[in-house]
Amino acid sequence: MSALTYIDGFLDPLAECLDDASALRLLNLKIDPQAEARLEVLAAGANEGTLTGEEMNEYGSLIDAADFVEILKIKVARRLQTTSTGD
Repeated sequence: MSALTYIDGFLDPLAECLDDASALRLLNLKIDPQAEARLEVLAAGANEGTLTGEEMNEYGSLIDAADFVEILKIKVARRLQTTSTGD
């Protein structure tokens, strides 16, 4: 099994357990401005090849967290769409 299969195993049940109000709040969730600023600094350093090992780990963790949230948002949006269309 691929890592994506396991990630789906975590996220599918999570997306299903949110009520519609919580799902909509998740869809409107925005990254904290401080976290976004830090991510931009780390991204610039990564593009320039100037990050330390610790910064690379931090950058990777932030990217992983952002990916997790975005994938969850996609799953929640699909669930809401399916619920609203009656499929």
